[in-house]
Amino acid sequence: MSSVRLLDVIRRPLPVFDAQAGARAVDAAARGSDAFAELAAAEPGVTEFLASVFAASPYLARTAAADPELVNSALRGDPRAATTNAVAAVRSLAQAESEAELMHGLRSAKRRLHFIVAMADLAQFWSLVEVTAALSEFADACVEAALHAQCVRDAAAGRLEAAAAPAEGLFVLALGKLGAGELNYSSDIDLVVGFDSDVLRRRGADDPQAYASRVAKALVRQLNERTEHGYVFRVDLRLRPDPGATPPAVSTEAALRYYEALGRSWERAAFIKARCCAGDHATAAHFLSRLRPFVWRRSLDFAAVNDIHKLKRRVQNRASAPGADLGGWNIKTGRGGIREIEFFAQTQQLLFGGRDERLRARDTCGALAALQAAGIVETETRELLEQSYIAHRAVEHRLQMIEDQQTHEIPVSASDRRRVAALCGIAEPSAFERVVRARARTVSEIYDLLFAGSEDDADTALPDDAEALEAVLAKMGFAQARGVAATLDSWRAGRVRATRVQRARQDLERLAPFILEAA
Repeated sequence: MSSVRLLDVIRRPLPVFDAQAGARAVDAAARGSDAFAELAAAEPGVTEFLASVFAASPYLARTAAADPELVNSALRGDPRAATTNAVAAVRSLAQAESEAELMHGLRSAKRRLHFIVAMADLAQFWSLVEVTAALSEFADACVEAALHAQCVRDAAAGRLEAAAAPAEGLFVLALGKLGAGELNYSSDIDLVVGFDSDVLRRRGADDPQAYASRVAKALVRQLNERTEHGYVFRVDLRLRPDPGATPPAVSTEAALRYYEALGRSWERAAFIKARCCAGDHATAAHFLSRLRPFVWRRSLDFAAVNDIHKLKRRVQNRASAPGADLGGWNIKTGRGGIREIEFFAQTQQLLFGGRDERLRARDTCGALAALQAAGIVETETRELLEQSYIAHRAVEHRLQMIEDQQTHEIPVSASDRRRVAALCGIAEPSAFERVVRARARTVSEIYDLLFAGSEDDADTALPDDAEALEAVLAKMGFAQARGVAATLDSWRAGRVRATRVQRARQDLERLAPFILEAA
């Protein structure tokens, strides 16, 4: 395949947010790299494009100032080749001799990869699929390198048996957007660290549980910790079984027992996207195959169907609609946002995927396409949701490019909304807001029709995740919302005698809102 330079596909600048700030950022990069200075003089259109980008994104401007040669190499190179090289460089860090070397190498590679992906995205050289695939492949490589390097050092220290595959019996599952291969520009990564006690080749004093948990903590620190060189990824381990009561790593047998006895529908939805991203892939595949009957049920009773319907309404009830000026609206969790599109697909996958394996796609657009092909979703609905998903994700990425923050909220400041609009290629913020608001309205109207009439939609069900539950409890007037949420979670998870059977937990879900209101 022939190589395509990024500078050859840049045709026009983005709308100008701050011409002077953009020009200063380009000049600063040119002073630090003779090669880029030469390119900037010869390619005025490219210079104007960069000025527009750097003015709207302080994060990208700082990256260019810190490494001007990166700007030159990114523009003169093929982004596909550059990302392939970045992933290869990260994989080589599996042989890093020290944790410090590993952490520095991962952060340097992340800065370069982020800049290249942003340029390819903003120049509209890459589609959403290509952008998220590059980010996901890079994240996989980072997790794999960190895990492998830790196991190699442990083998050298006598804590593991030396083997060709040092992580034998130990694996990392990716869930969420990383599991689906559609990672955000600046996102946390949802991981589950698992191990098989019978396969893990540990030595020394640690039992398998203690060793695996120590590795999980090291993995989080190496990726998550912010140093003078930044961070790699924020790591979230809360999608493991019963995170309030389990260690950072979970054994396969303990996980299977939990899901068989206590697993909830939102956990089934989470594992639709699960895949192994690092470690012992064979052990992970065996675990996921044993978990398949929990995720994909061939028959559903009334309670299970009702639970899936509640998943839909919980997302609906938590979300807020866009305001008059769009400021503060959350493009991920707001009414008509990304989450409603994801749950539109996932709830129907849970209902019909047990009998039809074609519906088990991990990615959102793939799931929508499969549901349409099976006749479950109409073609027009699929097309509207897919178009909205792609457009929403593009806005989400630009929100995150501004300061490399995991944000999904449209800025309250009119000036900052102009930044987002400029990165989206729209000069007039009011036009940007009209487009986004109309798209959100389309999504919410479709989502409202999902399971319409199947049950009373005026549902009082409480959210499952801790942060949302705390917010609901605080709004109800609980001064110690976090403690109440933890107690309620222990009831829901079956950690008290009264809720150890499924029927009791179903009754609890129905009664809990009324109990809390009375309290």
